[in-house]
Amino acid sequence: MANNPFLSAYEFERRFHLPRLRLTIEKAEASYKTLEPETIDWCKCIIETACKTVLKEHDPGWADPGKTDIGPLMRDTLKAVDVPNAQIRSGITTIAQGVAEARNKDSLAGHGKMGDKPLIGNTEIQVFVTVCDSLMQIILAHLDKAPPDIRHTTMAFKELEELLGLEDCNRSAQ
Repeated sequence: MANNPFLSAYEFERRFHLPRLRLTIEKAEASYKTLEPETIDWCKCIIETACKTVLKEHDPGWADPGKTDIGPLMRDTLKAVDVPNAQIRSGITTIAQGVAEARNKDSLAGHGKMGDKPLIGNTEIQVFVTVCDSLMQIILAHLDKAPPDIRHTTMAFKELEELLGLEDCNRSAQ
């Protein structure tokens, strides 16, 4: 646990200024330090928040339906950021769905559990965190290629200006 596997999530939060996401990341980070089982619940929340944010930014007609399976959220997010290869989109979606299903089956908060069910192990927690980080990196990499619709974005002006390479243009206009 030498590196912080939540840096990509923090980068996403910084770009979009999402205080609720920051709190979720902090909770995930704190529970990961002691390998608490709820780490996987927080990771799933991070992924869902990122997907919903991207969909809101890249598809102004998209309306948050509330509770949505993570597989379809990821699939739609990857389409929204224009991941061109359908096979890669499908594979990434399958990984995200697998995380959600394992979370539902094995975590503390996933749909209530019988008191005698064994807790998820440290290795599984580390895998969840790694997958969360990888999914966040994939989303961020494709966001850089597919900038948001500036008419509908909640992205901070500075972030948008940097992303679109408008710093020099805006400085020369002053």
